[in-house]
Amino acid sequence: MAYIGKSIESGTFSVLDTSGNTYNGSNTTFSLGTQVGSPAQLLVSHDGVIQKPGTDYTLASGGTQITFSTAPASGASIFITEISGAVGGPLDSDLNGTELILDTDGDTSITADTDDQIDFKVANADQIKLTDGVLAPSTDNDVDLGTSSLEFKDAFFDGTVTTDGLTVSGTPSFADGSIAIADLDIDGGTDIGADIADSDLIIIDDGAGGTNRKSAVSRLKTYIGGGTHVQTGRTVISGGNPASVDVNSCFSSTYDTYLVIVDRLECTVDSQSLFVRLRNDSGSVTSSNYKYANRYFEDDNNTENQSANSADNKYDIANASDDSSNSGFYHAHMYVHRPADANTQTRMIVQSSFFSDDESDIKVGIGACAFTNPEAHTGISFNISGGGLRDNGTITVYGIAYS
Repeated sequence: MAYIGKSIESGTFSVLDTSGNTYNGSNTTFSLGTQVGSPAQLLVSHDGVIQKPGTDYTLASGGTQITFSTAPASGASIFITEISGAVGGPLDSDLNGTELILDTDGDTSITADTDDQIDFKVANADQIKLTDGVLAPSTDNDVDLGTSSLEFKDAFFDGTVTTDGLTVSGTPSFADGSIAIADLDIDGGTDIGADIADSDLIIIDDGAGGTNRKSAVSRLKTYIGGGTHVQTGRTVISGGNPASVDVNSCFSSTYDTYLVIVDRLECTVDSQSLFVRLRNDSGSVTSSNYKYANRYFEDDNNTENQSANSADNKYDIANASDDSSNSGFYHAHMYVHRPADANTQTRMIVQSSFFSDDESDIKVGIGACAFTNPEAHTGISFNISGGGLRDNGTITVYGIAYS
């Protein structure tokens, strides 16, 4: 049959059995015999007067008890009916201070017992509170947002994000200019722990308002340019009086020309010759491809001699050197041209000074050597024909960068 106006909405009414309750004018809390989620789900009659949910009565013990604001008098007539479903809309929407129970054991709920604040409780513990403009955990540092296996998809913020620590599993992306240079504090960073190498990376801004990019240190050296001498290798003699001193991995295709500085090489035995061999990944090259010529002058202007070889297994750069009283030091400057080019003969040009074997005259030597078999070389070795080399002598190699 049709209705005029809004149709009747059906629901379920259940009269609760409260026969076990005793009303004596002092007790205010009584058992409901069931669990109820909200005071508004109850229709309570006290001596024929309908009570207002949340004002005249509230729920207690997780919704299993009712508490009256005024203790029912002895012999009071109390009828309580539970209402399930909709019956013409809500009986009362005022839940001020009422705990809304959400699970069967009564330990998960929503409460608004503080003005302008909603509290969410799970497992009988306050978890989250919502106030005007703020959603926060009830206890500091207690609630996680997502888990390692259940992650949120995206997050959008318009403001500042403050955190005690940040772990990013993917590749972060920042808007240009969003990180201030003053915030890039590297004082607490780990030191590189080694000399800066050509392959090390630095950050470069490619122009005002541009993009930050990475660059190898080798490009910085190229930019500085102007014939700069860049150290590529160095060996200091220390202990053992070795018969040979190597400088490895000092030659590469980075430079066409290298300068080798020899300082304070001193023999442990008189009248020995000093010679050079090039090195590759297998060690010193001993094939008979060293073609050289040297000339030596002594300070008395009366003595001059020379040495030469068209197919030696080494390059002799000093034919006699004395060791005594620090006067027998050998010093030299050597230019090495295209040592790493496998298609070009390696050329060496040397200028040197040392004392003759009797220490009476200082010698000056000039010479040149061509390694006649084109191949790539990565290092150089200085050797003595007898005895060894004393401590503190150094061999330093520089690559010459042309602008």
